[in-house]
Amino acid sequence: MRFFLVPLLGLLATSQALAVEVDFEGYTRARARLFDDLSLDRSLANAEGTTAYVQHRLWLKPRFLINDHLAVFTEFRGLDGVMWGENPSAGWDPVSGTAYDPMFSDDLAPPLSAGTSSEVAWDAAGSLSGFALWRAWGEVDTDYGRFAFGRMPLHWGMGIWQNDGQGLTSEYGDTVDRLQWQKVIDDVWVQLAVDVNDAGQPYRRDDTWSANAAVGYRAEKLKVGLNTQLRRGSDPGFTLFTGDGALDLTAGNLRVQAEVLGQTGGGDLSTGANGVQLSAYGSALDVGLHSPSLGLGLAAGFASGDRDDTDENMHTFRFDPDYDVGVILFEQPMPVLQAVAITDENGGRSYDQTLIGPQVSNAIFLKPRVWKEVHEGVEVEGSVLWARTAAIPEDWGARSTYGVELAGTVRLHAWDHLELQGSGAAFLPGTYFSGYADTEAGYEHFDQPVYGAQVLSKIDF
Repeated sequence: MRFFLVPLLGLLATSQALAVEVDFEGYTRARARLFDDLSLDRSLANAEGTTAYVQHRLWLKPRFLINDHLAVFTEFRGLDGVMWGENPSAGWDPVSGTAYDPMFSDDLAPPLSAGTSSEVAWDAAGSLSGFALWRAWGEVDTDYGRFAFGRMPLHWGMGIWQNDGQGLTSEYGDTVDRLQWQKVIDDVWVQLAVDVNDAGQPYRRDDTWSANAAVGYRAEKLKVGLNTQLRRGSDPGFTLFTGDGALDLTAGNLRVQAEVLGQTGGGDLSTGANGVQLSAYGSALDVGLHSPSLGLGLAAGFASGDRDDTDENMHTFRFDPDYDVGVILFEQPMPVLQAVAITDENGGRSYDQTLIGPQVSNAIFLKPRVWKEVHEGVEVEGSVLWARTAAIPEDWGARSTYGVELAGTVRLHAWDHLELQGSGAAFLPGTYFSGYADTEAGYEHFDQPVYGAQVLSKIDF
């Protein structure tokens, strides 16, 4: 969508009106999910049972093109992660002094964010909430390169380290306050940047900041680059260095994407751990072979783990949570149980026995897949996701495999700008879960399968 906006305010003192071209980009998405049973043991009295919910996400990116050299970018998020049916508002009866029963109301109050009660859905100024400015930055094109400054998205390679959260199933998104310079010379580009990651207290020298340098080669069928970052936390004091190489190659019907990174550092952490030494590694590979009738692919990844989590040496690497691998595995925390006391904070869930979170960590995984267009605009895909631990602490015994996830997906390409996708999956727990036991709490042998389904609809423009 393109139109011309003539700002009035702030330009009354000028002799000539300034026309600003505005370019909009965005999408709205609904994501429905159903699981049975993420507790991995249906015989437990506090097993969670079947869970089902639908979530919103609205993303808007207005771009203001002032002239050939200046542009301002903004990004907004609305109802982000808010569940369908969340925050019913029935109103208040001044006669009885009580709220009406939501059974007799059709109103849903706009929340500030997911999980916020409708009682604080309006801010102090009385404006509508549930829609927030996410990012805003300016760019200046010069003969010496492009300069950018402000709060902007971060993305590199396949997104296992820096991920802007714009994937079909993304829920988060990396953002940074940055001053950046980039210069393109033929097909080679270089980039330098300084970030403020944590401002700390305004009158103390406790900021966390980063210095970044990247170089890459970008052609039509080959993109390759190296991104480095030195991050320093001044209070209590930790230095972290990351080097990340990425590749994207297209050769005929073959596409290869790869990312390999290493992290090293040391110092004191705000968690109270002192004298920490870190060395961690991660990598991902995605190979796809496309043909008019059939497609074959293989995804693989590695995230280093720690054999001894009691000492000061850290080796665990965690993929960005927006790098999604499965419908269930590395996407849902497991096992989860019903909370004894339901509060707004826990949402009725207990994570006391949870062994794995919603991101790849301490893992080696393989995911072969095959897909085929069975009808015009209809594509089906089948995949098998297998994963095991990268490192096994001595007290884990033989708990080495996370398990196997079998999944099937149907994609509909009915019209441009519309994405429709439905998936079904079954997760079979491995020895990492079945070999676990908490005898004092009465839990052991989390070994029952989990079944899940997911439906996504997205309209972009």
